[in-house]
Amino acid sequence: PITLFLRFRDSEKKLPSLLEKFKKEQEFVPRFLELLGVPKDRTYMEKRLSRAEILGAVKSAGLAPANATEAAISGFPLFPAFVSKLQNPTPHLGYLKGLGFDEDAIKVMSQWANSNGAKAVELYEEKIVGQCGAADEPKTITTPTSTYQAIKYLLEVHTDNVANMLEELQKHLPADVRAARKIVTAHNEMYDLMVYVFEREKTLPRH
Repeated sequence: PITLFLRFRDSEKKLPSLLEKFKKEQEFVPRFLELLGVPKDRTYMEKRLSRAEILGAVKSAGLAPANATEAAISGFPLFPAFVSKLQNPTPHLGYLKGLGFDEDAIKVMSQWANSNGAKAVELYEEKIVGQCGAADEPKTITTPTSTYQAIKYLLEVHTDNVANMLEELQKHLPADVRAARKIVTAHNEMYDLMVYVFEREKTLPRH
């Protein structure tokens, strides 16, 4: 962490620029999967939406600054469970305090949960169904060959861009970043899996 902190202070601002590029590249992956007909990971979507909903609720209650990020609530439960505990906070005081709320904050959030929680959870569940479908809905992949070939090419460009940026990132850090190599490996595995599923031409690697 300290090496990252020191490097972020360089005058060229190369690391912040690289991280911004990473974020933009990251946005492509869900779109690729959607175009391929691959259903969204329900568990991932529930966690992602839960963080957004909880952070929004905490901000609206005036308990977090406007520039607070989801990192501050990374250890929180899923949104429905969070609301449920706040609606009846007494048995869960220790747990809620462990999340960082003091007694006054718990009272504020409890008032919010009892006034708006039921509707908020209903809207949350509607969003999950809208993005992932019903939990018992059958999932089929029907992607035209032309669409697949185009996505395959774009995915290759995307993974090459990420690999190049990771290599550039490594040059500006004094220590080796194993996570960078893991990302490149994960991309290669994802590409091999995609080809295996859609073309059946490759033997699926053992990873």
